[in-house]
Amino acid sequence: LDECWNLLENQGQFIAESFRTFRKHGASAIAISQNLEDFLSTPLGRVIYQTTYFKFIFRQETSGEFLTDHQKEMLLSLKSKKRVYSEFLLVSDFHQKICRFYASPLKFHLFNSDKTERERFTRFRDERENLLDFKEILHQYVYLKTGVEV
Repeated sequence: LDECWNLLENQGQFIAESFRTFRKHGASAIAISQNLEDFLSTPLGRVIYQTTYFKFIFRQETSGEFLTDHQKEMLLSLKSKKRVYSEFLLVSDFHQKICRFYASPLKFHLFNSDKTERERFTRFRDERENLLDFKEILHQYVYLKTGVEV
């Protein structure tokens, strides 16, 4: 669930039911938001945060009442290098450590949220969508940008 803050505010019953149903069938749910406070500002968000086993938290300033002072310090020490890696804090019952994520060229271009990059890809896609399906367009784009075949 991307941009979970909106769903937490407006569709709390749907989220609660989904999370219960997923667990019952051996599946898992992933809730994503730009800000930890989005989860901590609603009762349902707090329950999701408290019952989530693995938490991946990227750099942000937060009151984070569920974070220890040490975890808050770790969070503020996170670094990223644009187009190379992003660090995040991994928190679970047994772990609290800084990890580094390196996206593959395909994942980088598929999930990139940079406005200029999105506009570039949209123009590229629009010129080809009558000839190719999305997967082929994306693979061509990544190859032309990086020289890496996917």
